[in-house]
Amino acid sequence: MVKVNISDELINANKILAFQYNEKEKSSEKRITTKNEYDFQYLEKEKPATELQIHNYARILIEASIDPFFTINPTCKITYMNNA
Repeated sequence: MVKVNISDELINANKILAFQYNEKEKSSEKRITTKNEYDFQYLEKEKPATELQIHNYARILIEASIDPFFTINPTCKITYMNNA
């Protein structure tokens, strides 16, 4: 028969409860961070695109193409060309 010390059981139970509490705190912080990131992304998505963002998006599309693409300015000078 194993003799169990009640104070040892209480110490172990306290350690387990402290661990569970810390895990819940971490989970709660993670949910708050995730919600804040979601809110930020939603607000960013709702903002109208700036001219620079549109230009950068167009440049990314041109770079991603396997076909040769270039842009020209109103005086017919090539201003940008992709690697293709």
